[in-house]
Amino acid sequence: MKFKTGVVVNGVVIVQGKERHAALCQVILDAAKEFDRESQRKYGIEAVITSGIEGTHKENSKHYQGEAVDLRSREYTEEQAVYLMTWIKNRFPSCDVVDERETASHIHIEYDPK
Repeated sequence: MKFKTGVVVNGVVIVQGKERHAALCQVILDAAKEFDRESQRKYGIEAVITSGIEGTHKENSKHYQGEAVDLRSREYTEEQAVYLMTWIKNRFPSCDVVDERETASHIHIEYDPK
């Protein structure tokens, strides 16, 4: 698995002018690793995390809590992306997988236990 330059998985983030420490939770790291393994196994494509705890997101984004990652989607066909999103949803029921390919060119995975 690759990380886009500048991706932060553990560090200080500034949210609404306040500093706080954040790190990606283990479930999200595991989901991203499994996404990568399946992507490489089935399609020979290495997954790329494009956003962790850094970046500009919605005010209450799970990124700032270390509970979300974005994975680059431009390398995948429609069929491949749908397969991988479904596979992750089934393998990690405590995670939501959001298809943001049209608006942001990535697949968003966030920890959201039911």
